[in-house]
Amino acid sequence: MAAHKQRQPLAEGRESGNDKELRLKGRPPEGKKVKKEISHIWKSVQRKLEQGELPTAAEEKSLVSAFADYTVFSEPLWQEEWLACFTILRQALACARKGEILKAGEYAAEVNRLTKVCHKKHK
Repeated sequence: MAAHKQRQPLAEGRESGNDKELRLKGRPPEGKKVKKEISHIWKSVQRKLEQGELPTAAEEKSLVSAFADYTVFSEPLWQEEWLACFTILRQALACARKGEILKAGEYAAEVNRLTKVCHKKHK
C-alpha cells in the first residue's frame, strides 16, 4: 500500500499553480513580454524626464496600456502594490503633461522605489 503525501496548505495570500492557471485561462502567458515592454518604455520616459523633456503622447499611451495589460498577470499577493504603483505612474505622466517636470520626476522616483521594494519583498 503506497503512502500518500499530505499536501501542505499554502501560505496565506498564496495561490496554487491551479488557481493561477484558472486565473489566466483564455489568456496567452505573455506576462514576461509585457513586462519587458514596460521596462523599455519606462526607461525612455525616465530619460526624457531627467533631461527635462516630455514623454511623447505615443510613449505615454503605450506605457499606460502595457501597465493595464500586465495587471492581469499580477499575483494576488502583490496586486494592491502593483495598482498603487500604477496610480503613481499615471500621476507622473499627468504632471509631465502639465509641464511640471520636477514633480513628474519625483513621482517617477517613487515608482522606481516601489518597484525595488516590491521585487525585494516578492521575488
